[in-house]
Amino acid sequence: MKPMALLLAAVAVCSFFGAVPFACSDIADLAPAQILCVEGGESGVLLCTDGGIAARGETLERAMIQLKNAAPGELLLATVDELVLVSYPPEAGAFLDAGLRPATSVYLAPALPESVDALAKYLHEQKDGVTLGMLADGVPRPVPRLVRGVNGLVVEVAS
Repeated sequence: MKPMALLLAAVAVCSFFGAVPFACSDIADLAPAQILCVEGGESGVLLCTDGGIAARGETLERAMIQLKNAAPGELLLATVDELVLVSYPPEAGAFLDAGLRPATSVYLAPALPESVDALAKYLHEQKDGVTLGMLADGVPRPVPRLVRGVNGLVVEVAS
């Protein structure tokens, strides 16, 4: 009983001085992303997510830093379900290092979508695809391509 009383007293003292042994987060400060679009080019790397968050950097790492700074709160990349690449190589390592999950589906696109939110909703309904984890295992796999359809980008159907 005595050790428990000492522990409670220590927590009370730490709390009084603002030094709690755990971090608190307000859920309103979290900015989860469902989709990450990456466009490579001569001017660097452009990243955009659903919710209108976008950033540009000279490299993927710098663009990720800028994207996190541009977010209205703490950007959660671990919630990304789809990764859309435009003129950018499908290399899994850099995206896994940036915090994306191995289960994130990967698609190649000819251009950035007009509506990232609409594309996120459409791709979330797709069941097939290649994931970052599949690309990371070193076995060559064809990455699904998106093509322009009547309602925006759609997954190309192999014939």
